[in-house]
Amino acid sequence: MTRALPLFLLLLIASAAAALAQSPSTPRAPDEEWPLGVWEGAHRDLSIDSDAIRCEFSREDGRIRWRMTRKTTMREGPVTLSAAGFVTQISASSIEMDGRYSTESGRDLGGLSVRYVLTRTGNTLAGSATTSRSYGSVTLTKR
Repeated sequence: MTRALPLFLLLLIASAAAALAQSPSTPRAPDEEWPLGVWEGAHRDLSIDSDAIRCEFSREDGRIRWRMTRKTTMREGPVTLSAAGFVTQISASSIEMDGRYSTESGRDLGGLSVRYVLTRTGNTLAGSATTSRSYGSVTLTKR
């Protein structure tokens, strides 16, 4: 029995070391991972006739980055808009995102900063999108 105890301890230490080697060096809270991936949906406001959004969330330098493409039809006609930024606040039930429309997004939105404040219900995000020139609602569903 005295030989079995040191062998048991050796195996226990080896399995603990293997488990530690497999864990990430900077663990993240599980509630910060939920937005990662692709979300699709639409903006709604008075100036939009139709809208389709594809928004992708990814990790970049320890932060959550978002990139969005919008195919929308406004009073002036169809346009493709793009914006990108970072998540500024996140919890299990909400997310806040700040970013900027690309300069190629046209004279109305090009270069403008945008802020999203969204509430999560399951795989759906709903809330507001605000620029210095407009305010609208947004709904996104995880794909």
